[in-house]
Amino acid sequence: MQEFDFALAPLLMICGFFLMYLVEELVHIYLRRRERRSGQSSPLVRNLSVRRSQVSVDGKGEKSVNNSTADLIDPNSIRLPKDVEVNNHNHAGHGHSHLPINEVDGVNSAIRGLLVVLALSIHELFEGLAVGLESSTAHVWYMLGAVAAHKLVIAFCISVELVAIRTKTWLTVVYIVVYAIVSPLGIAIGIILVGGEGATAAGVYSVVLQGLASGTLLYVIFFEIWSNDREGIIQYIAAVVGFGLMFGLQLLTGHSHSHSHGGSDTGDHGHSHDDHGHSHDR
Repeated sequence: MQEFDFALAPLLMICGFFLMYLVEELVHIYLRRRERRSGQSSPLVRNLSVRRSQVSVDGKGEKSVNNSTADLIDPNSIRLPKDVEVNNHNHAGHGHSHLPINEVDGVNSAIRGLLVVLALSIHELFEGLAVGLESSTAHVWYMLGAVAAHKLVIAFCISVELVAIRTKTWLTVVYIVVYAIVSPLGIAIGIILVGGEGATAAGVYSVVLQGLASGTLLYVIFFEIWSNDREGIIQYIAAVVGFGLMFGLQLLTGHSHSHSHGGSDTGDHGHSHDDHGHSHDR
C-alpha cells in the first residue's frame, strides 16, 4: 500500500464523521421545507432530534423550551394546514366541527417519520460494519455489546415517540423493522468483505469502510457536544472548510519537516566521517 505523509486512519474517521453530519443535515433541510409548505410540524421529528430543541428567553427573563412534550397534548398548540377548512354546525343547542381528512398530509407525515428512521438507520448500518469487519472473537463481542447498548436506547426512544403520537400499527411495524434489520445487514456486509481474515488482509476497500464506520461512531459520541451550537448546513460547510485548511497546513508542514530532517541526517553523516578520520590521525 502506498505510504502517505499523513495519518490515513484519522482522515477516514473524519470522512465518516462528516458523512453522517451531512446526511442528518440534508434530512432536516428536507423536513423543514415540508413543514413550511404544509404549515404543520411533525411531533416525531421534533422529539427524536434532541439537538433541534431550542431554549428561548421571553420578555420576563424566563426560559422556555420549544417543541416540548406539552405541545403534543395541548389542543391550542396544534396548527392546521392552510388547505384544511373547519366547518362549524349547531345542532339542538350544541355545536361541533367537521375536519376533512387529508390523505396527502397523512402520507407526508409518514414519509417524514420514515426519513428520520432511515437517518438513524444509516448510523446503525455503519455500526454493523464495524462489528462485521473485526477479525478477533474478543473484538467482535466487545463491539457487539457496545452497538447493542446504543441501539437499545435509540429503539426505546423511537418506540415511545411512536406511541405518543399514536402512529398506525402497520406504520409502526414498518419503522421498527427498517431500523432493526440495518445492523445485521451491516454485519453481513462486513463479514462478506473480510471473510474472517481481518480488515487489513481483506483489501483496501474494507479498510476504508472500517475507517468510515469508526467515524460514524465518533459522530455518535460527540453528538451532544455539538447539539447546542448547530446552525444547519452553513455550520457544516464552515466545519468542512476549517478541516480542509488544517489538513492542508498539516501536509505543507509535514513535507517541509521531512526535507529538514533529511538535511540533518546528511550533516550527521559527514560529522561521523570527520570523527573517524580524526581517530586515524592519532
